[in-house]
Amino acid sequence: MCSRRMNWGRLRRTRWMKSIPYCDRAGNTRAGKGREADWLVEAIEAGAALEDFRNPAYAG
Repeated sequence: MCSRRMNWGRLRRTRWMKSIPYCDRAGNTRAGKGREADWLVEAIEAGAALEDFRNPAYAG
């Protein structure tokens, strides 16, 4: 029996936080999966480009 146990929930959260490809200055984020975030749709309709919201820390 292994004495060390992996905390999978913490590992998933850590990986998820590093994998946020889109964000804005207000703290809104979009992981790029599922339906488009309302804040992102509104910004694009107002004339912003999707690349304006690219997270510079995103490594993917």
